[in-house]
Amino acid sequence: MWVETDINASAEIQTALSNFGLRPVMNRLFAANKEYDALFREYITEKSTEEHIDVAELRKKCTKALGQFFDAVQYCAFAYEDVDYSPLINELEQLSVYYNQRLRARATRRKNKTAGDEPVIDPPKE
Repeated sequence: MWVETDINASAEIQTALSNFGLRPVMNRLFAANKEYDALFREYITEKSTEEHIDVAELRKKCTKALGQFFDAVQYCAFAYEDVDYSPLINELEQLSVYYNQRLRARATRRKNKTAGDEPVIDPPKE
């Protein structure tokens, strides 16, 4: 594989490039290669500073928090019988169904390794 320094150091290659009119093309190619290298290094630097999120741990915390939330709603429904909690429970159930459908669709796409747009799933009715 030839590098810019090898090409610039060889008089034969320089003559051949000039004879075929490829000198400007090679100069643009070298410039593009340098720009790509700089951008790639910048990307790697930015990527290395990103915080890694432990999805499994986050899922555990969310599950625990949701469990506590639903326990609190259930407790309040029994403790305060004069308050109607059914609209809240129905809305939460609709949201749960909606997001579970999206998660199942995502898992199916991942399993089948299909690319493309996400399937259209109607959002919960308000």
